Amino acid sequence: MRICHLLDRTATWEHRVAISQLLDRLPSAQCTGVAAAIDLHRASQVHRAIGPVHALPNLGAAALTGAMVARYADREGVDLIHAWGPFAAQAASAARRPVVAELFDPALAAASVKALRTVHRSRGFGVVCASAVVRRRLIEGGFPLDGCALVRPAVDFGWVRGARREPLRDALGIAPDDFVVIVPDPVTRESGAFDTVWAAALLNHLDQKVRVILPGHSLEQRRVERFAAGLPTENPIVHGAGSYAFEDMLVHSDALVVAARGDVSTTCIAWAMAAGVAVIGAATYAVAELASHKVGGLLFKPPLRGSSAPAVVRLLRDRE
Repeated sequence: MRICHLLDRTATWEHRVAISQLLDRLPSAQCTGVAAAIDLHRASQVHRAIGPVHALPNLGAAALTGAMVARYADREGVDLIHAWGPFAAQAASAARRPVVAELFDPALAAASVKALRTVHRSRGFGVVCASAVVRRRLIEGGFPLDGCALVRPAVDFGWVRGARREPLRDALGIAPDDFVVIVPDPVTRESGAFDTVWAAALLNHLDQKVRVILPGHSLEQRRVERFAAGLPTENPIVHGAGSYAFEDMLVHSDALVVAARGDVSTTCIAWAMAAGVAVIGAATYAVAELASHKVGGLLFKPPLRGSSAPAVVRLLRDRE
């Protein structure tokens, strides 16, 4: 069987890691594969982890892009398409082949459920949900119950042990006594990165040395960086983090803060717990699915209005 792994612009570090793990476990004698991305930038990101990734043009509409995907699948002799994202799943449906879609983000699942329902009417289409909240959002939107399955992403403990031996903190200019906080990748308003940086600035004002890693590249990341640059206290953001993989920086952090305002992807929480990194998060459905208060992490009730920074400050001061 020849499998095509197809990514779209929603691809993150979760997709890169999951594809790498899947390729390692598939028997090479029975399964061969190719990788393609409907976004040149995403293609370059995944290329570093899994090898050559072909860039396909994004023509805007899924039907038009799907024609390019179908042509690519014919040329490569693809038997099955593994679509990593909602737009990739819609485009892949035009290739007249079985499609398995993989979804990590509950918000994307809820926003795309109507389009995925339409695609599901064709034969040979199913969705793999990375969390129970993703599956719940699909079913709430009317997606068939038997068309989506829950398969949680795996954590590579061997890789975590190996990553600990790398001198990444020195490369990022982090002092030995700095308390390093990382926020989920990608940096979005929903993940609460702004509140986390604000909390770090307040703690630094109280003479507690806290540094914050903002992974990846996004518009929200740049907005938070501009905010931090104008603070009267020392800028808490670790510079140069965009050059390193999120999972590498997570292992070398002291705490993962998910000050979520709603449903967010939570694979990072599983990796943080595997690496022995403290988890601080808002008790939303997505976060509470993996972490319990004072068991898998420290959770707080998300405020109806205002900032989560006071709650994050209180929990970050609980070093035990």
